[in-house]
Formats: sequence, structure tokens, C-alpha cells
Amino acid sequence: MLVCMRPLSSFRPFGCALLLSAAILAGEGCALFRSSSSALPEGIAPTALPAERIHAVLINGGGRRAQNYLSHRMHLDRALALLREAHVPESQISVFASDGPSRAPDLATRRPASETGERLLGGTAFYNRLVGPIDFINTTLPEVTLQPATPAALDRWMATEGQKLIPGDILFLYVTDHGTRGKAGPRQNAITMWGKDSALTVDQLDVWLKKLPKGVRVVAFMSQCFSGGFARLAAADEALPDGRMCGYFASTETRPAYGCYPEARGGADIGHSVRMFEAVETRGWLAEGHRHAVVTDFTPDVPIRTSDVQLELALKREAVLEGLPFEELSDVLLDEAFAEPGQYEPEIRQLDRISAAFGFAGARSLTEVDQRLLQIEKIATPLTEWSQAWTAAHHDLTRANLSRFLDARPTWRDRLGPRELDTLDVNGRAALGDDLIADLGPWTARSPATGERLELLVERSEVSDALAYRMEVREAALERLRAQLIRLAGLRWLDTRADTSQKAAFLALFECEDLVLPLKETGALPPAPENLASWDDDLDLARSVLPAWMGIQFEPAKIALRNKYNLTEGAVLVRWVYPGSPAAKAGLVPGDVIIGPPGAAFAEPAQIREWVMLRQIGREVELIVLRDGAQIRTRLVPAEHPGRYPDLPRAPRKGTPAPALQVDAQRGTIPKDFADGRRRILFFWATWCAPCKAALPDLLDWAADHDAEIIAITDEPAEPVTAFLKSWKDAFPEVVARDRGRATFLRYGVSGTPNFVLIGGDGRIEAIRTGYNAGKGLRLPD
Repeated sequence: MLVCMRPLSSFRPFGCALLLSAAILAGEGCALFRSSSSALPEGIAPTALPAERIHAVLINGGGRRAQNYLSHRMHLDRALALLREAHVPESQISVFASDGPSRAPDLATRRPASETGERLLGGTAFYNRLVGPIDFINTTLPEVTLQPATPAALDRWMATEGQKLIPGDILFLYVTDHGTRGKAGPRQNAITMWGKDSALTVDQLDVWLKKLPKGVRVVAFMSQCFSGGFARLAAADEALPDGRMCGYFASTETRPAYGCYPEARGGADIGHSVRMFEAVETRGWLAEGHRHAVVTDFTPDVPIRTSDVQLELALKREAVLEGLPFEELSDVLLDEAFAEPGQYEPEIRQLDRISAAFGFAGARSLTEVDQRLLQIEKIATPLTEWSQAWTAAHHDLTRANLSRFLDARPTWRDRLGPRELDTLDVNGRAALGDDLIADLGPWTARSPATGERLELLVERSEVSDALAYRMEVREAALERLRAQLIRLAGLRWLDTRADTSQKAAFLALFECEDLVLPLKETGALPPAPENLASWDDDLDLARSVLPAWMGIQFEPAKIALRNKYNLTEGAVLVRWVYPGSPAAKAGLVPGDVIIGPPGAAFAEPAQIREWVMLRQIGREVELIVLRDGAQIRTRLVPAEHPGRYPDLPRAPRKGTPAPALQVDAQRGTIPKDFADGRRRILFFWATWCAPCKAALPDLLDWAADHDAEIIAITDEPAEPVTAFLKSWKDAFPEVVARDRGRATFLRYGVSGTPNFVLIGGDGRIEAIRTGYNAGKGLRLPD
């Protein structure tokens, strides 16, 4: 069998496929697939393909200049250097990048932001413009005439250069770009091309590649988001791969990819392209590059290759035929493979490398991996929420601190005015940002309390953000383990259950993937990054950044309310109280105004967020609350942040039961039950709302004609409502209610007035209408 596999790996186009088929027919195929795509000892590459047989198309669509990042050009540079090192003729390399030969700026670049800039200005209106502002330059590559990255330009290449390829040639297709996920399935996943809404889907690329002369193979290397969808180019759905196309992809068809950034900084030198290039530059072998990336790419990418996807699809078809769940069949095959470890040593060794690199015990079944993924999700989701909460608290403080600084230094307010900023180029804005930080830093240091708060919030934000990212990386590592296990199960299926045509199809696909560029080996592969922190250490660290929680939605109290009751700027209006939360248990209700702890009223907008997050969990605290014009004391026991905010009730829809009203009666009687046989119209209005007043004649006439009761609901205080009703001389609904805490406005999803909700006698909503036009009327059904 080793004699048969050697021609496969030597990459003689198509000739070895006949030899392989003959071997299979002779009954020699039982262990043909034991080492995946090559029977050579691991680490020894097949024979390289002559450079003159390689043609290359490099693509960076970019979409538009604001999202066309410098990292894309850096990846093109590296791909171009790789091909030149392999002595691929320049005439056989075509580069399609953004707007092509145009000299217009089309590439986003950014000076890396300083830690001090993020600490002092993160979250403020000036951060993006002054701290590492974006600049735009023209895309250029040395000694290359760029072509526009548009479908039309690719079509022109196919009609000219593409038709010059001959049987046995390889088209190397490299893509560094953005990608999108198809709504209609993975064959609609797309490469972002240049121009508004310009894209190249899997199906469109398939049609394009079929225009190549017969006998030409395509080997892809793609790093865009959702690039795994392009692994389906190897075969139509439900069909076997034909060996004409294969590739290596940054991630699966359902996952984004990492490594795009507008700034040129070594610390961001991450992602699939970078790790693949490291190995291919050293060995020339794409399969080696993939093995290296899977173990050393410490991002949430899940690198895969075409054969991984096609083996999974084949196993799923086999599972249907055998009447087994996919996971159950896979685990049966894995048990068989692990019973003969010598037959599958390279694949098992790769499994263990992944486990060791990311701090997991070795996995031997899909069931194991799926259980671990559930464990990761339980901590990863809360960590993401905690990270966002700490960052929000930090940014609350930077905005408040900058506001105080500008009040103290009015000349800076003038220098930061919109007109002044608009006159500055990117270098001028960066210099202004440096000056601002140089002045703001010492000024902030004069308030030790503010400085200490900033340091603590930045530390909590950074630690929780790093933890959340490492959990994403661990999740991706488990997905890599899962993909490797499925591959091993697929190889076992090929060895023991596949028929002749299936074996031949996958042999052709493996041959396609075994592309080796004619490069001189330069020594050992680059060392892998240090392994992740241990799982237990990260769990301990997570506990240290667990924020406390009280369970409200709030907004700053309006100036008129603050002035009326002499409240500080940090007073907040409670808009919603989560059921079962500490705030609910403390008796807080929508409409309450939280002033702060006794003797220490909140001085800054949103300061309540930071104050609550830093409280000791389980220890009672006291708050001063304004309710109905009087101050009261409320005792609250903060709980652990839930990690995922409880779902708010969904706004009701036509045909659903109408929620009960949480309102105070201004006049008339509020019904407790809508299902009493009478139709009603909830009329959400305001005393200042002109369309509300204009709608009244139509509303009253419709209600009289249909024997419907109107309930007029406003979120205003009693005083202006009482004054309005006294001054209003025309007819008005008899039942008027005040939604003091806006609970009913929120429950019904009311975003503007007037709003009309028609409720049937059975208590179900018949219609919802927003706004009023005299020419169209209420538009309510009879």
C-alpha cells in the first residue's frame, strides 16, 4: 500500500488516481487512509510541484475603505513573497485588491492607541478621533499591477489568463478579506468584494472555477469569516468530492475569523493566515501549515480543510443509512480507530497536541467534547457580560472625569469643538490627542479618589476581557478537537465501510490537499506560543472580577426633576426592575429615583453602575430613594451578576393576550381583566402631543360606533395631567391612567405617541397602530 500512496503524495496530476483505483479494486484498500492524506512519515512532505505549473490569484476585496484594513495588505505582501520565494513566474501571479490601480485612498490605517489614552479617554466622544485616529492610504504592492477586486475583473482574468492554464496546472487561490454568512445556507457564504454590496458566494465561485480548462486543480487558502463554507466547492450537496478543488480555511461555515486590524502592530500579528504562513514558509507544505495553525493559532478561529468538511458530510449520510445519530456513529468509529492506534498515529498525535496546547485532557469521543463545550459555555457567556459591564463602568467614569476637566479648562473645550477638529488632518488630530492626554493625566492625578477608581475599573475590565477572550479560544480549541475527531472517524469509515467510488473520491481530494510549494526548507517550525493559563487558575481569576448586581434598568433623572427636588447629577430614574432581582426584593419599582447611599449621593451620571458592581455580594446596603416626592430609605442585598440579563417581556403582538396594566387611575376605573366581553382601546398619549389631540375626534367616534371603552394612558406626573384635563374644553376619554414608572409603556413596546392598542372582548390584541394621519384615520379593524 505504501507504494500506492507515494504517487498520490508526489502530486503527479491525475495519473496516480488510476493507480489508486486499481489498488482499491484489487482489494488493497483496507488501511489506505490510516495517515490521512499521506502515507509518508509525519513531517516529511511529498514532492514539490514545479513552480511553472503553479498559477496564483490573490484577493482582498475589502468592501469599502473604512473596513479595508492594513492587515489585509500585509497578508497579500506575505503571500506574494511566498510565491516569489517559490520562483512562481511573475506573469502567473495576479493580485486583485480593493479598487485596483486607482490612486484613491482605499486602505484604513491607524496608529496604535496608547494605554494611557484608553485609560483616560476610552468611551468618550473624542477617543476615536484623537487616540489612534484612522487614516486612509492607497493600496500598493512592490512591482505589482493591482487589479480591482470585483467580480467583473475576475471574469476578465478567467477569459484571458485563466484559459492559458493546461491540464496538470494548479491555481493557488488566496483570500484575505471579510466574509459573510449566507442566510440561505453555507453555499451562500460569500467573500466580500470591492464596492457596495459586492460579493462572491460559494455558488458563484463554483461557476467561475468551472470555466477553467479541464484538468486544472484549485487549491484555496482562505482567511475570511465563514470561509469554511467554501469547502463545499469540492462537491455538490449530497455528492462525493471530485478532487478538482480543495482548500484550507480560517474557520467553519458558521464562525467568524480573527486577525483583521487597521493598525500595524506586532501584538496583533495573529490569526489563520499568520500561522499558516509561518509553517509554509519553512516547509512549503500546506498540510503542514494547517497542522501548525490548528495547534498554535491562539484565537477563536477553527481552522479546517476541505476533507474535514467532506468527511463529516459523508459520515452524516452514512448515519442516515444506518439509522443512527451522527454522534453515535462517529463514536463507534472512534472506538474502532483507538483500538488500532498504530494505524492512525498521526491523527491521534494531532489530537493530543491540540489538547496539550489548550490545557485539556485528551478527548476520545464526540460525547466528551460536547460535554466540555457545555461547561465552557456556562462560564464564557457570563464572562463576556461581566467584561462589558466593567468596560461600561470605566467609560462612565472617563466621560464624567473629562466633563469636569473641560469645565475646569474651558480653553480645551474650545480646542475640541467640531469646527476646530474638522480643520485638522489625521496627524493634527493625533497630536492634539497627545496634548490632551498630557494635560488631562496630571489634572486627573490631583484627585486620588478618581485615579484609584480608574485604576481599579481598568484592571477589572482588562482582566475580565482577557478571561472572556481565553474562554472563546478554549471553545474554539474544543471545536478543533471535535473536527479532528470527526476526521479520524471519517478515515476509519473510509478504511472499513466505504465503497470503491467513495475511496477513490477521497483519495483524489487528499491528493489535491497535498500541495507543496518548491521552497527550500529553512529549519524547524516557529515555536508555539505559551500554553493558556490553566482552567482552574482562570476560574479563580473569574471569581475575582465577578461584579455585584441589583437588577434594574435606569436612565439619568431629567434636569427638571433634579432641579425640583435639588438632586445631584448622579440621580437615576428606574425604568424597569427585573423580577426576582435584589432590586425587586428590596421593593424598588419603576418610577423610583435613586439618589445614592445615605450621605453620599451619586455625583456622576451612571455612577450607580460602578457603585453596585463593587459592593460585597450578599452584604446589605442602604439607598436613598425618591418616591412620590418623598425620600425613603431602602435596604438592598446585592447578588452575583447573572452573566446574562434576564429577558424582558416581549412586546405583545396581534392575537396574543393583552398584558395587565400597571398604572394609577387619574380618573375612572381601570379594568383588572380584559377578557370580560368588552372591546377596549389603549390610547397611549401625552399632554404635549399634537397628533394625540388631533386623533381624539376619530378615536371617540370609533369607540362610540363599536361600543369600545377607551383607556388613555400617559407616563407624565399627576400635576400636568390634572392641569391639562382642567383646561381641555373638548371631549376626552373618561378613563385616564398614569404610568408613573413607564412599566406599561415598556410592556406594550410603546416607543412614541400616539399609540393605539385594540383589545377584543376575549382579552386578545386585535390591532396595534402607531401615529396618526388625518387623511388615513385610525386604521383600526371593525
